[in-house]
Amino acid sequence: MSLPIIDQKWQDILEILFYILLSFICFRILQFTVRWYLFGKCTFRTFNYWRFRRRSRRRNTLDSQNIQVIPPNKKWRISNEAVSFIHSVVSGLWALYILMNFHEKIANDMIHFTDKFALYLIYMSFGYITHDLIDLLINERSARIIELLFHHVVVITAFMTTIITGKFLAVVVFGLLMELNSVFLHSRSLMNLYRQPKDSVGFKMISLLNIASFMIFRMAVSGYLLKWQISEAWKLEWYYTVVTFLVIVSLAATNTVLCYRVMAADGLLGKKYARPRENAENKSEGEITADDEEVEDEDFDDDDIESGGSNTRVLPNNRSRQADTVASTATTSTAIEHHVPLVDEGTQTPINPSV
Repeated sequence: MSLPIIDQKWQDILEILFYILLSFICFRILQFTVRWYLFGKCTFRTFNYWRFRRRSRRRNTLDSQNIQVIPPNKKWRISNEAVSFIHSVVSGLWALYILMNFHEKIANDMIHFTDKFALYLIYMSFGYITHDLIDLLINERSARIIELLFHHVVVITAFMTTIITGKFLAVVVFGLLMELNSVFLHSRSLMNLYRQPKDSVGFKMISLLNIASFMIFRMAVSGYLLKWQISEAWKLEWYYTVVTFLVIVSLAATNTVLCYRVMAADGLLGKKYARPRENAENKSEGEITADDEEVEDEDFDDDDIESGGSNTRVLPNNRSRQADTVASTATTSTAIEHHVPLVDEGTQTPINPSV
């Protein structure tokens, strides 16, 4: 009698691993497809933010440049945000569908609610979060990785708790409802990365929808889960209570910090907390400042980052080019005014009248 039970358990484990692996592979393929579609290549050079900052201070080089010359780290950020956007749309709508169809069962029992379709959502999202974690470890080289890794560890803990114990599926589905806000959050990040003017109608609409959905699908959901933790979770075994407390409180804390950042970036907390906002139309190509999401990278030669060489390429900005043009025009005018020949008649080489 025990052998069929053991075989069934192994079948269940293999089924779970299969769906998670399938999701992981699909998101990896999607990542490379997005990179190829947007930039014509599937892999980018690993960018070391800390080495770049030390090098920039030492050489006093420019900190930003035109989006037309996109550094490898920025290409990765764009492709990563695009894949995250797709996952947010799918998982957010999926979670909303489950809650709308099973709201009575979920309201009656947040702990023991189970449904195969809801479990598939967990497997799909587990595969995505694993893909994104690996992508971060390979490509992200800034202080931003610390909070992202913390968030990923919290989410993976929630997924694994549900898969291993068979409990808290409704709690995790509620958590994935936050992805509906991530749709607008990633849209806003992509608009920032592509330097869309913040005073444009499109950017203002996305920012408004981002704030509204943030309050509904992140802060309100976090508040509901905290209420459930206080009123229901204490009745569970102590280790379940500890795990659910850590996951729910961690998500609530990160959402609160993220809410502050978004509102500050959009100027909703007043001028004191607003981030500097300059009009990109009044700037030349080489003077566009970094947006409120990231510090731009310098464009290095292919072997510069890995080898630590000094073959940095800095593109001149418009003012430099204008200065060169003015100087050249002034030199030519002076030469003509004083009847100085610009070309040596014997050698046919240019003459610099200022020498």
